[in-house]
Order: sequence, then structure tokens, then C-alpha cells
Amino acid sequence: MTLAVQNRPLYITELADLLGAWHSKIDQALVPLEQVGIVSSTFSRNNLRWVALNRGFPAYREALRLLRRLEAVWPQLRVGKPRRTAERLALGTLRRAPGRRASLSPSDRLVAADVDLLFYSKPGTRVLLSIAAMGQTDVVDLHKTLGVDRRSVWNVANRWQREGVIRSVRSGRRRVLELEPAFVAAPELRRFLGRLVAVTEEYEGLAGLSTRNPSGTRFTTLR
Repeated sequence: MTLAVQNRPLYITELADLLGAWHSKIDQALVPLEQVGIVSSTFSRNNLRWVALNRGFPAYREALRLLRRLEAVWPQLRVGKPRRTAERLALGTLRRAPGRRASLSPSDRLVAADVDLLFYSKPGTRVLLSIAAMGQTDVVDLHKTLGVDRRSVWNVANRWQREGVIRSVRSGRRRVLELEPAFVAAPELRRFLGRLVAVTEEYEGLAGLSTRNPSGTRFTTLR
């Protein structure tokens, strides 16, 4: 959220000051975000590290809208607009692809492994994106589709529900999972996840599967 509202790259030390965190904690938090490609960093001439949202990420615009909406609810400290030419130039170089590949345009496609750490864990990411892809699903279908043990799926689903991101609805004897429409940034989150589903073949293949449409080939996409 802090990076989304700055309009310029930040030094790691600046980001640490704004968040009131140790430099090492910021470095640790950036590792999965850089691996996914949603954040990118570079070094200045004096060997200081700049970091910014990666404008080459396929869902960059949707991520920016989501993060700014969340920041409106949970305001973050801000710094001024770019003053130094070097900072403005750095924005042009902070463009990197998910999965540490050399280049990727916003129109290119991803594979599921590219975004597995987007929400800091493979099960957490795959459960959320699968729910977004299928619209409605349940723990049994997620377990079979993802190849993740059922207890892990339950734990992840319960965590997302506690955080208000998804909800469960009773449908007969099933606990049907879907995105929570009352989430504070529900439209922005839906568009962000939808964009990732659209550019990731494995998740796109799940779009026709749901607890209301059980027919067809199933449970083979993300194993």
C-alpha cells in the first residue's frame, strides 16, 4: 500500500522509516513480492537500493487500484513527489518479470508457479485464486484440484474467511466458498484476481468448474 501511493521509487531505508520497521524486516517482506514480480528493485549509483511496484507485472493496473483502495481504508505515511531526476529515471528501469525471467509484457501469460508466493504461501495463493476462478467451490473440490491435503485447504479457507476475504454459504450438506462481496475492497480484489486468472492458463482452466457445474473433466489443472 505504501509503494502504491508514493508515485516514485523508495529507498529501502525510506520504506523502513515510513513503516516503522527494521531494514531486515523490509528485505524479508520484499523477497516473495519480488519473486512473484509485483515488486521490483534496483540499485542507485551510490549503491542504495530502490524499490517500487513493477509496472511490467501483467496485473499491475489492477494491483495498483486494489492497493490504493486498501490504503484509503488503512492510510499509510507518504513522502513527496519525485524531486531528483535519478528517481524518475529509476521508475523506467524498475520493470521485471515474474519468476525472475528476463522480460515479460503485460499481455504475456503466466503459469501458476509464477504467482505461488503472491500471498506468501502456495496453498494460500492457490486456494484464493481457485475460488476466484471457479466463482463457487468447496474444500473437497479444492483438495482434489490443487493436490493439497484437505487439512491445509481447510486452514487456508478459514484464514481467508477470518480476514473477510471469502465467505462460506451452506448449499445442502456442502460448505460453498466464494469471494466475500462485503470486503472493503471487494470490486478491486475481484478485478485483480480476475486478471491473474485470465493470464494464467491453469486458473483459466478452472473457470468452468464450480459446485453448481460439476460435469466435465475435473481435478487435473493445478496438481
